[in-house]
Parts: sequence; structure tokens; C-alpha cells
Amino acid sequence: MERSPPRGINDRGQVVGFSTDASDQGHAVLWEAGRAIDLGFENGIVQDINNRGQIIGNHLGVPPPCDEPGPCFSIGVAFIWEAGTVTELGTIGGHGSYPWDINNRGQVVGVGRTASGDDHAFLWDAGTMTDLGTLGGARSNANAINERGQVVGWSETASGETHAFLWKAGTMTDLGASTGGWSMANGINNRGQVVGGLVDHAVIWEAGKVTDLGTLGGVASFAADINERGQVLTYVQDSEDEYHFVLWEAGRMTRLETPEGARVGAYRINNRGQAVGYYLPAGSLFGGRAALWSK
Repeated sequence: MERSPPRGINDRGQVVGFSTDASDQGHAVLWEAGRAIDLGFENGIVQDINNRGQIIGNHLGVPPPCDEPGPCFSIGVAFIWEAGTVTELGTIGGHGSYPWDINNRGQVVGVGRTASGDDHAFLWDAGTMTDLGTLGGARSNANAINERGQVVGWSETASGETHAFLWKAGTMTDLGASTGGWSMANGINNRGQVVGGLVDHAVIWEAGKVTDLGTLGGVASFAADINERGQVLTYVQDSEDEYHFVLWEAGRMTRLETPEGARVGAYRINNRGQAVGYYLPAGSLFGGRAALWSK
């Protein structure tokens, strides 16, 4: 396997993602106990895995032209893979759906195309696909869900700004944005701590309060995920336009080592403090390598 960006990790240390072989053919992959297992999907990609071993992904099919903002949908739909069986989750009226997160109850969130052509956040639960709506604008996206069924993501407002939201019990709440009109929520734990970005800084939303996590001396930061220990997986952009993995914990940021000069992308952190993402070797624009960090 060559290029190998991982997308998700569970508390058992199982990692899922996408890899290409020596002939540049794509494969959905499960990494377990030091080996890569080809899941056998043709024209498909996997996104995350829960502690039950359920894997979410999308049948990519033949993609349409990508000449619009937001997700570039395929003709395929979101699915759950479990013990070799694939269950398609359906759509919210349009021609595509993409999953971003799955909790240990098997609830899935993501984004789907509506019959009118807008992209809306969805929640799939026990066979039912629910459109979560928006904050008044045309588009929304659900990025994460906790074990309590609380969902976070982003939505356009009626004025066209992009705001982070928290959805629970049928209600979508605007988490707000500061000057510049942009925020995004990317992760939530069972304590209700929400992480993401507010303009160009990583933040935590908790009990109505917003905490700036800082930039570790860089020019910008963004929080990708949070675990039950309150550890936040963050990436920081420095003054040289390089990106670095950073772990935020109890008010302190610690840079996670990557090969010298590498650019990185952060995705998930599990409750053992293991984080997954990818890095690009110095001077490279392509050829991302899978990365697993453990404290």
C-alpha cells in the first residue's frame, strides 16, 4: 500500500482509511494489529469506526462535476460495514449522502443532498434517516455525534454566515461566531464539550462559555476532535505555512512529533489518547502517509 491517509480510530486501536497500491488503485483499509486489511470495496471510501467494529463509508461511484462549494457528492450513498455486511443508509431525498461520524450505539451523522439540491446535515438511527435542517440558510453539515445523540457541525445562517451548531432532541442551537462570521464545530464528547474553530483559533464550547485554545506561537489553529478525557486533537499553522499536530490538555499545548518539514492533517483521537491523521514528507504535495501518535 502506498498513499494511506487514515480517517478514524476506535478505543481498540483499530484504524480505518483509504490507501493506494503500487499501481495507484484505491482501497478501503482497516489497520489492525500491525497489518492492513483490504475491505474489498470498489470505488468506495471509509470514514470512521466505532468500538463495535462498525465502519462507515460511501460508495463513490462516478462523481458529478465538482463546481460548487461544500462536499462533492457521488451517485452513491452512505453505508455501514459490519462483519462483512454492507447496509446502505439511504438519502434525505437527493442523489447522495456522506457519513462523517458514528457513535457506539450505531447512530451515524453526515451530510446529504435534499430533493431541492441543498446539502443538509443528517442523523441516521436504526434505519431512519432524519434531515436536521439548518440555521436558516441553505446548507448544513453534521461532523460528530456523542453517545447521548448530541450532534455538532456547521450551518449557514439566513444572512449567509457559517456558524457552529449543537443539535439535540430535535433542536439546532447556534453556537455563534465572532467578527468575520465564521465558526465550525468538529467534535463532541459525552460531557458535552464541543471543539472546533472560531475564525482562526481552536476553541472549546462548554456550558455557554468559549475557551480559546491558542496557537502555540503559530498564526492559526483548529480543533479536530476531543475524547472523554478532555484531550483535544488540534493542528496549528506556523509562520512558515507549515502545519503541525498538537495535543491540547488541561490548558497546555504539546506538539506531536512528525518528520522534519512535514505538513500534516489531524482527524481523530480515541479515549486512550491515540491520534490518527496523515503527513506529507518535506517538499511533497502528494503521497500522504498514515500517522498514528500515542503518548
